[in-house]
Amino acid sequence: MYTKEQMAEVRKTAFAAPRARQEGKTTIVLGSGDNAQKFVLTERGYCARFVRQVYEAALDIGPYSWEYAAGDALEMCKKLKAAGFLVNDGKLVPGDIVGINKYSGEHGHIAIYVGKSGGEDMIAENTSSAVRGNPRGAGTKLTPYSEIIHRVTGVYRLGPGAAQENAWPTFRSFVYVGNKCVEMEVVPGGDHRRDQGKVYWRTK
Repeated sequence: MYTKEQMAEVRKTAFAAPRARQEGKTTIVLGSGDNAQKFVLTERGYCARFVRQVYEAALDIGPYSWEYAAGDALEMCKKLKAAGFLVNDGKLVPGDIVGINKYSGEHGHIAIYVGKSGGEDMIAENTSSAVRGNPRGAGTKLTPYSEIIHRVTGVYRLGPGAAQENAWPTFRSFVYVGNKCVEMEVVPGGDHRRDQGKVYWRTK
């Protein structure tokens, strides 16, 4: 799991590539020295490579050295899920990897959530699509999350608040004991693995 600072660098790197393309650049180099990554911004359909390069540049590690590198989006999602990074807490945190595999063909699609821009949740992606995002042409771009949310198949969090803490929903109910309101919190899968199946009581 990566630190808060590393995830901030992931967000910054993921934002930098599509911003450079919006400025009319066709390539950008991010990272330094032997670990520098060259992004070809006008190439299209290299979503898994884009995610890999962002993480490698942000973490300052060499090309093809990120342990979740994969040949396509579906394989990358499988690796991230197997590593325990799948979250279903309904939140998005900058740096989260978004699997977009509904209606995405045999190789799937994958992107990085970069936070809000202009009041909208945004993802950075490399795609063959020329009908969404900014710029509209295929390649590396920023796209409103709302344009792809119906196709999302998983969100993977590699930083603080990752799967081990958020993978299961918490159910709450309220009961009165005498004149005190008591909250019962049931964590079916455990918000921490060691807490699996426990029931908590808290007096208000």
